[in-house]
Amino acid sequence: MLELYPIRCLMLDETEIEAFDCGNESINDYFKKRADDTDFNNIAKTFVLLKDNNIIVGFYTLTVGSLDVESVETQTLIKRQIVNLSYFAIDSKYQRQGYGTSLMQEIFKSVSVISYYTGVELIYLESVDDSVCFYESLGFQLVRPSLRPENYQGISTENIQFPMYISMETLIDQGFVGYLHNFLNINIEE
Repeated sequence: MLELYPIRCLMLDETEIEAFDCGNESINDYFKKRADDTDFNNIAKTFVLLKDNNIIVGFYTLTVGSLDVESVETQTLIKRQIVNLSYFAIDSKYQRQGYGTSLMQEIFKSVSVISYYTGVELIYLESVDDSVCFYESLGFQLVRPSLRPENYQGISTENIQFPMYISMETLIDQGFVGYLHNFLNINIEE
């Protein structure tokens, strides 16, 4: 059984956390050493996907903010409200088995609700080179399409981040809608 928990609600021991390995040392380092602190200090919020109550399958970390986007028509910078998918990883043992897609769909549902209340326009992320195709399969687009990992002839892209985004419009088209209506179930008597 799979369950998603806020990192601050987990009761895992150090060996269970240390066993996580997504194949990317900097992402592993963030999860093992900093995710709990950034969550506790409200810098970012991390959620952990568990299998059988204590096996870490993956995690993601979200923040909210804005992104300056250049407007060609007005020659100005426009602030766009975003949810930043700061970190997203699946343990190497569970990659390419559908866990990443399922976890990303959960993020899409959550961000749809956040957008309903706050007006978020985009999910933004900075992908590692070998994840660009995965994100594109979900509807993300490269901010600069000409700067694809395979276009770097003879240069290692291992330490290059590839900015990507998906719009709320695309998520709605894919069926990820926030609340269709919101209501209060309160009985107020005079």
